Amino acid sequence: MSGADVLFHLGRLGQAMAQAGISTVPETKQVSVGTNAAPISDADEIASLLSILADPNNTDVIYIGTVGGQSFPLWAANSILMMAVRPKDIWARANSGTQTLDVIYLRRGI
Repeated sequence: MSGADVLFHLGRLGQAMAQAGISTVPETKQVSVGTNAAPISDADEIASLLSILADPNNTDVIYIGTVGGQSFPLWAANSILMMAVRPKDIWARANSGTQTLDVIYLRRGI
C-alpha cells in the first residue's frame, strides 16, 4: 500500500469519526526531510492522533524524535502512530539526501 493509500484510509477514518460525533478534523501533508533536523509541522495544537509514514520510495532512513534528538528510525514504508502530541514538537532528519514523510493528524474540531 502506498503512502497516499494510507493517507486516504486514515482520512476516511477521520471522516467516519466525525460522522459518529467524535469531533476531529483530519489534516494531511507530505513533508520533505533533509539531513538537518526540523519539525514535521508548524501546527501548535494537540493532535489526538498523529500518523507518520515513511514514503515507500525513500532510499534511506529518517529519524524521528524531538528538538533534543532524533533517534527513532523510520525506514521506507514504515510508520509510527502517536497520541496527544503537538505536531510541531515532532522533529525529523534524513540520514542522507531528501526523503519524504506522509503525515496525517486528527485535531479537535472547532
